[in-house]
Amino acid sequence: MELDAKNERDKLFNQEVGDMKGRFEELWRLLKSKEEILIQRSRSKCFSEGDANSTYLHHCMKIKSSQNGSVQIPNDIKKAVVYYFWRPFRSSD
Repeated sequence: MELDAKNERDKLFNQEVGDMKGRFEELWRLLKSKEEILIQRSRSKCFSEGDANSTYLHHCMKIKSSQNGSVQIPNDIKKAVVYYFWRPFRSSD
């Protein structure tokens, strides 16, 4: 009799574990699908409205690059360098 009761409890326990496992699988599936929907909505909004942070991001990058220790080369020096490297191609005429 005692063994029968234990067997019934074990069956019930195994059934509960299986039921809980099924519920958790369903929960994870729903959470994953919800996350996919949110990602798709975000992409759609970004494509339709544009990325609001892009102007801010480019502004910050411009400031960062100017503070990065880079030296501004004057235009006359740039022209001289371009002329120097293009000269061999022009003299072949």
